[in-house]
Amino acid sequence: MTCPQCGKARLENRTLNEFLFQRTCKSCSYSIDRTPPPLNKKLIYLDQFAYSMMLKTLNPNLRSANDARGEPYLKLFQRLDSLRKLHLIVCPDSSYHHIESGTWEHETAVRRLTDFLSAGVSFHDANFIRTSQVYYHAIGYITKACQDKDIYDVENVLRDRLNCWLPLMQVICLTAHDMELATVLRSELKAKDTALGKLFARWKTDAPKTFDEFLEIEFNDFGTTIANSIGRHLKRRTEALHAIPINLDALHPPREWDYAINIRRAFQKHGVPEDELGPKAVEYLCSSDTRTIPFNNIESHLFAAIGYQASSFKGKAEQKKSPVGMTDIQMLGVILPYVDAAFIDNKCYNLLTQKPLQGRLTYKAKIFCSAKMSNFMKYLDEIEASASPEHIAFIGDVYGEAWKKPSNRTFV
Repeated sequence: MTCPQCGKARLENRTLNEFLFQRTCKSCSYSIDRTPPPLNKKLIYLDQFAYSMMLKTLNPNLRSANDARGEPYLKLFQRLDSLRKLHLIVCPDSSYHHIESGTWEHETAVRRLTDFLSAGVSFHDANFIRTSQVYYHAIGYITKACQDKDIYDVENVLRDRLNCWLPLMQVICLTAHDMELATVLRSELKAKDTALGKLFARWKTDAPKTFDEFLEIEFNDFGTTIANSIGRHLKRRTEALHAIPINLDALHPPREWDYAINIRRAFQKHGVPEDELGPKAVEYLCSSDTRTIPFNNIESHLFAAIGYQASSFKGKAEQKKSPVGMTDIQMLGVILPYVDAAFIDNKCYNLLTQKPLQGRLTYKAKIFCSAKMSNFMKYLDEIEASASPEHIAFIGDVYGEAWKKPSNRTFV
């Protein structure tokens, strides 16, 4: 680019952040400063299956010439990539992506694709997000002041800032696929689904219940589950410390321990006396207020819907197991309060949109699935249409007109 002061073609991009875009001449140091337009990127969550399907169209080793299912996912990748480059969306990765992709032999390739579309933005660990919700909610309980601003603040649950300008070059560093870790992850996923399967089988044989009865049970179990988990942990820890040699595995606390610690921290911060911390925490956990903790509200509704389905199919063979897995339930409980849209599998979509949950559960996200792919593509088109001409012109000026075109690269 030609410098207007010295006339040499050495004017280059130097600084780009939310406050300043600066070009500087490498010959005479003349600079041009501009204020970038504000960014308001949509946060779009893609379930792991979507990345897997896109990879199968982008990886020549996985591509099948006779499989027509890949074409919509190639178009989806191209659309997402273009919108990412236009600074209109971010597709964050999460711990659930790591867990599910870690069981696949093509983990490295799919992780490269996930990181490419996330542009470095990822959700904090799921337990961190749940614990954060409990902490702010406990503050609201003790102060009688609404804490929704902190509970639902997207920046509190992301590892990087959402509305940042992209570098011209993205560097992705990945480790090789770990077969031993994959075996552990498969075992953990199987154990979770086995536990849910046992619950489903029990619900099928128990006396029939209404959806509201199942929901009441799930809500009431929240505080009890935390208290029982902490009690079991304290007992195991005491036994482990007196054992020879010490059982170090038994010292590792469950996730409910983090909830208890943060409830205590919230109460201490807002003046609850030391001798009242325990009783106040029990009072809080046993209160109906905990029903509005986002992840508890969503997960309780999902478990209640699954229980109701099992009860409704009592004695019938066509519904032998839960329609979704335990990881799906936990993932939905964490991401639905924060993302603008979520592209999930058909079974999760049906569970959320059909009776008994239809109209009963509210959350921020608009949800889509592969069976509604055209609706999702229309939603993505609307995002681009919402961008101002000034925004599009700035992108072209800074990154070049070819920048917004989708990548034709492969992911191997």
